[in-house]
Amino acid sequence: MSGTRLFWQIFPSSLAITLVAIFVLTWYSTKLTREFYLTKTSGDLQSRTELIRPTVLGHLAEGQYLALENWIDHLELSSPMRITVILPDGRVVADSDENPRNMDNHATRPEIIRAFKDSVGTSIRFSATVGRNLMYVALPLHHKGQIIGVLRTALSLHSIEDALRKIQSRIMLGSFVVALATILISLIISRRISLPLEIMTKSVDVFASGNLGHRLSVPRSQEMSKLARSLNQMAWQLAEQIRTIDIRKNEQQAVLQSMAEGILAVDNQKKIIILNKAASRFLNIDKTASIGQRVDAVLRHSTLYDFICATLEMVRPHETEVELPGEQVKYLQVSGSPMLNDQNKSIGAVMVLNDVTRLRRLEQVRRDFVANVSHEIRTPLTSIKGFVETLREGAIENPVTAKRFLEIIERQAERLNMIIEDLLLLARLEQDSGDPLHMELSLVRPVIEDAIRACTPRVMEKKVEIIVECPPEAKVTMSAALIEQAVINLIDNALKYSEDESKIEICCEKDPAGFYFHIRDNGMGISEEHLPRLFERFYRVDKARSRKMGGTGLGLAIVKHIIGVHHGRIDVKSELGKGSTFSIFIPAYPAA
Repeated sequence: MSGTRLFWQIFPSSLAITLVAIFVLTWYSTKLTREFYLTKTSGDLQSRTELIRPTVLGHLAEGQYLALENWIDHLELSSPMRITVILPDGRVVADSDENPRNMDNHATRPEIIRAFKDSVGTSIRFSATVGRNLMYVALPLHHKGQIIGVLRTALSLHSIEDALRKIQSRIMLGSFVVALATILISLIISRRISLPLEIMTKSVDVFASGNLGHRLSVPRSQEMSKLARSLNQMAWQLAEQIRTIDIRKNEQQAVLQSMAEGILAVDNQKKIIILNKAASRFLNIDKTASIGQRVDAVLRHSTLYDFICATLEMVRPHETEVELPGEQVKYLQVSGSPMLNDQNKSIGAVMVLNDVTRLRRLEQVRRDFVANVSHEIRTPLTSIKGFVETLREGAIENPVTAKRFLEIIERQAERLNMIIEDLLLLARLEQDSGDPLHMELSLVRPVIEDAIRACTPRVMEKKVEIIVECPPEAKVTMSAALIEQAVINLIDNALKYSEDESKIEICCEKDPAGFYFHIRDNGMGISEEHLPRLFERFYRVDKARSRKMGGTGLGLAIVKHIIGVHHGRIDVKSELGKGSTFSIFIPAYPAA
């Protein structure tokens, strides 16, 4: 972490200011004390000099230099004061400490110069004669209006300096104590100022880590308490805003993930920023691993990639249809639109994917169905029309020929009627498949027996034996009429492809999940490549044989729809030359 802690910004500064203030105060007080003592000493010394000046002036005026010297030597003073008398030429004529004849000329001394200028001369300096600092006071001696000499007194500053040192020591000791107290007080004050801020800083770090439920304790100081309350309020508001954003984000994510349409959004760098479940399923890519990746790194479909690139460069929505190759070809209708920010600048593009594979297959089935219906109906109609024209042209005059032609017309009309009835049944089944079917718990065996009776003429014609293995008490929830129709169609289908005097087996078995019908024949069988399309409308394994046997090509499609409305399933197993087995499963509790 860069920067200096607030404590180390406050404490050294306040300490430095305090120490400088104490130093200046100590220096100034010491200076004032020294000046006070020196001024007082100077005044005392001048007063003492004034006391002896008359006597010295009397001796000096009369020229009694020796008497003056003896008087000064024998003068008893209360303090060790040095007395010196100097003539105007600077010669010393008397001194209390030294022989005046051995002393230098004093004309150049500062205090002497000032005294000869008729002023009080004072000076403090080191005396080479006595070897210590002295204070000098010099007074002019006037006689008959002239200065005839100077009386100078001197006092050693040793005692004053000792006193000043003691006073200075006490001042320094007091300053040291004050400095220590100041350091302690500065430390406490700095800590009291910085500690709440440090606590708030740690709390802000807790907020930054995502724990917005944490709350700061409110300090006593008004400013800090206001800051703490503001931070707590800010944390609460942020928590509320983040909660609102999370709710909206979750709602948006829920909407996106529950959409049947695929949503794919990319930024201007072609990186995927949104991919819902439907889009990942359509494109067969992993949703988690794809977010943040470039489209060309995860998408292997060049047509769709080119469309995305084109959308990023456009300013208007557009759409296209993309064919995705694979085990099963998939068709996607893709709508692309640029994403714009508040400044109307492009920040990416969003694609809406709709799986239209089923629609395209239904369109193909519809086209095939229309073609097959047209073909199936055209054949009997052409035959009827041809024979009618033949009868009109004269064949009606021949009774034998006319009867044969009318029988053919009747068969073709019956075939046309069967096709129409089967188509109507299919249409009714498809129409009712969206509505709940009325079903009830019914015995199974009577339904099978009714179906066999409906096929009796064909059974007797081909001398086929039908073997039923079904418990008499077996029941299942079903529409008995529709299941009977489904069994009839399967028996009829088995009769068409079974040899004469063969066997058809109908077996029923109960299962916890539902009920099974198995219809087995020993006919020609069906090759494996035909099995996936066996239940398509008008699909025939052997078209020529099917038409010859009078089939419409809709029987198995009707069976599939009947089982579908029962929410069951139908399967077929067959091998060429070994017959076929159709298995119907009806659930015990059909879905509502």
